[in-house]
Parts: sequence; C-alpha cells; structure tokens
Amino acid sequence: MKQQTGLYTKILTIVIISLLMVISLLLFFVYTGLKNTLHDQLSGRGNEIASYIATLGSEDILLENSYLLLQLINKVKSSNDDVRYIIIADYKGRILAHTFGTQYPAGMPKQITPFDYASQTKLFKSNEGDIHQVTSSIDEGKIGFICIGLSGKSMQQLLTSIITHFTLTGLIITILAVLAIGLLLAKILAPIRFLSLAAEKIKHNDYKVRVYYRGRDELGTLTQTFNEMVCELAAKDKYNQKLLAELQEKDHSRDILIHKLFSAQEDERKRISRELHDGVGQSVTSILAYLRILLNNEADVDQQKLIKSTRTIIASVLEELREMAVNLRPPSLDDMDITAIFRQHVFDTAKHNGLIADFSADENIKNIKVSDNVRLALYRILQEATTNIVHHAHAINLTVSLTMHNGNIMLAIIDDGCGFSADVLHTAKEKRHLGLYGMRERVELLNGQLEIKSYPDKGTSIIASIPVGKRSTDE
Repeated sequence: MKQQTGLYTKILTIVIISLLMVISLLLFFVYTGLKNTLHDQLSGRGNEIASYIATLGSEDILLENSYLLLQLINKVKSSNDDVRYIIIADYKGRILAHTFGTQYPAGMPKQITPFDYASQTKLFKSNEGDIHQVTSSIDEGKIGFICIGLSGKSMQQLLTSIITHFTLTGLIITILAVLAIGLLLAKILAPIRFLSLAAEKIKHNDYKVRVYYRGRDELGTLTQTFNEMVCELAAKDKYNQKLLAELQEKDHSRDILIHKLFSAQEDERKRISRELHDGVGQSVTSILAYLRILLNNEADVDQQKLIKSTRTIIASVLEELREMAVNLRPPSLDDMDITAIFRQHVFDTAKHNGLIADFSADENIKNIKVSDNVRLALYRILQEATTNIVHHAHAINLTVSLTMHNGNIMLAIIDDGCGFSADVLHTAKEKRHLGLYGMRERVELLNGQLEIKSYPDKGTSIIASIPVGKRSTDE
C-alpha cells in the first residue's frame, strides 16, 4: 500500500516551492533591470567618448585630415579597453578614418547612413561577445558622424557576478527560512499529529487515549473537543457492549428455543408416525384380516362384492396411512445416505403428481459425515418446497441437486411453475408464514443461508447452504 504524504511534508514543500518561485522572479527582474542599466551606461559612455572626439577632431573632419583623425581615434582606443573600434565619417556618411587598420571588416558598412538626431545605439553579436555600437552626430550631422563599438564583456561579467552573488544569497536565505519554518511548523503541527495517532487508536477501539495541549488557540479548542468526544465514545462503547451482551444472550436463548421447538416437532412427528404405523396401522391391518375371514365364509355373491370393495378402500387407507407415517419421519432418514433419501423423495413426489423430475448429487457427498441436524433440516426444506410446488406452482419440471462448495452442503430446488413476485415473498416474510419462515429458521440455526428467487411465470429457485462441520450448540 502506497504511503501517503504527511501534512508537514506537504506544507514544507509548498513553502519551498513558493520561496524558489519568489527568488526566481526576483532574479529575473534584477537581471532585466541591471541589463538595461548597463546598456544605458554603455550608451552614455559611448556618447561621452564621441563628444570628446568631436571636440578635438571637428576641424580635422571638415578638412578631411584623415591622418590626424586616425592618430586621435587610435589614441582614444588605446586609452579605453572596452572600445573595440572607432569610425569617423563626414556629413555625407563617407568614412574618413577607422581603427581596423589595413583590413576593413567585410561585415561593417562601407559608409554611415546620415541622420539628424543626437545619437543611436545598436546591439549585435560578434566573436568577442555583445558589441554596443553608439553612433553620434556632430552638429546634427552637418559636420560628420562618429561610430564607436563598445564591448559588453566586462559589463556582462559584472552582471554575472552580481546575479551569482544574489542567487547564492537567495539560496542561503531560502535554506535558513526553510529550517526556521520547518521547526515552527513541526511545533504547530505536533498537536495535529498527536490527534491523528489518537484517532488511529480510536479506530481500533482504544478509548483510553487522550491528547494534551495547553494552548488557548484553535488547536487547544480542537484538542479539548476531541478529548470530550473520546469520553463520550468510551461511554457509548461501554453501553453498546452491554447491549450487545444482552442481545447475544437473547439470541442464544432464541436459538435454544427454536432448536427445542424443532426437536419437539420432530419428536411429535416420530410419535405420530409411530402411532400411525404401530397403532392405527395395525388396527387397519386387523380389519383387513377380519374382512378376509368374512369373505371366505360368505356364500352370497353380492355380499362378497361388498366385502371386496370394503377391503379395497381400507387397503387404500392403510397405504395412505403408511405414506403419511413415512413422510412424517422416514425410517431411512437415519440409516441411508442423504443422496438416496433425497432421490427417493424427489422421484416419489414426481411420480404421484405428474412431474418430470431430475436429481443430481456430487459423488463425494456419500463419503462426508453429515450431522443429523443438517440432514434433517435439508430434508424438511425439500419436503416443504416440493409440497409448495405440487399445490401452488403448477409446474411441469422439477430439478433438485446436492453439491459441496467451500465446506458447505448446498441444496438447490428449481421449478418452472408460475412463480411469484418479490412483494409476495416480502409479505410472507412479514406475516411469518410457517413454510418459508421455518425453512429460513432451520438454515440460520445451523449457521447457513437460504436464498429464494422467484419471478412471475418464470419459476422459483430455492438454494439452502449449510456448513457441514458446524452444528448448533444443542445438537
């Protein structure tokens, strides 16, 4: 899991980024201002040198005395290290003298374009760096023009030095500011960090934690409110634990009562089944024996027919009694394996009610020890479901399966009958109809789950899932 960035780190990061942005903006404005200032200084220096040359050489320019002009500009150039070249032109812009020696650069103009204002400055690149070219007119160009090329290298070095010192100073100030803000921020955020740790403990139900902060600011109010909240949570948790214990005790008592109810039902079913089989069944069998004796001793044909009809009816009643006794408590429920019992019930129900049945079961279920309670609960669910299908569903096909899934034995009962809406199921749940309610109670008592799905004209599916290894406490 990716670790989240702390509040301290986030705030400190924002502070550092903000300081760096401010210093960057300051550097930009300082660099731009110094650059413009140095450019103006170079222009002013060029005009000063041009004025000096104009003062000394105006007469030589009028006389076009190139030799004296060349001596003058070479002297001026040698006296000023930042002067790269000097060009003097007459009033028509024709070059009279220059400091390039015998080789005039190909890139330089062959003459100076006349203009009538004081001076103009141009900046261009050269192999020596930036060159500030200041061209000054003498007497508004009536006498001539002086063009001076000044190197900006020294100025650029000065600018670089100033920016470097400013940058180092800014970084030092930033580091000191970050350290100071970091310490102050750690002190400010300490109560919040304690609140966060306390909240983490509360999440794990530790209500003994408290946060101590003596300040009277907003954090102090928050801390006090937090401690009061923890006290209230501790009291509510204690009360909830008490309610939970009472609820668990009631649930346990309810489970015991339901278990006893089902046990009483099964005991009563056993008793009634036994009475039907051993009592009423034996009596009906005796009646059949007596009728057989009467039939053998009766000579009248009409009386014989009447006795035979009576024996047939009583035999049918005896068969129904036996079937009722078996349904109440099949003798094989405790002896046969669960798949055989369920298969027999499914196909007997289908045979007597005109259904097309299909039954399937996992092979390994035969080898699994299924408790009596689980076996009985699933069988009663099957009985209730098939009874509902026969009387209400108007189904044609019946599909039943027994499977194992994740340690649970699952009984699925599916039909293609008329089905019912969710409202009907909800109403049956609210009114606690004994069939559906009994199914769910039996399953939940054994820590299982019951799922009922049905839609009008689309059939019904009932799926019961019960853990095989878990039994009720009273089993």
